[in-house]
Amino acid sequence: MEPKNLALLFALLGILSLFAASFLIQPKLVSNSSQLKENDFVKTQGKIILIREYDEFKIIKLDNNITFTCYSCDFKINQTISAEGRVSRYKNYLQINVDEIKNVD
Repeated sequence: MEPKNLALLFALLGILSLFAASFLIQPKLVSNSSQLKENDFVKTQGKIILIREYDEFKIIKLDNNITFTCYSCDFKINQTISAEGRVSRYKNYLQINVDEIKNVD
């Protein structure tokens, strides 16, 4: 097999393996802030009890005491939402940096 064809074969295998892995990696379901661990990929659901708006983002707190950062969301207090993302530490507090968020009402 020519080196050019071999390189193409390995590239396609790499892309297919990443595609398959994206379906196998599921976020860990968390129901309160004590279950958060830094760098975990998590999913949670709850009712919004607090929204703090800043210039470029919002900090949203849910009734299960989980806080997350949202950059392009338009939700209101008392809406039930589902959010998933990666847990990070900010000022010694754990929060979720949201990748996907949706209304559940």
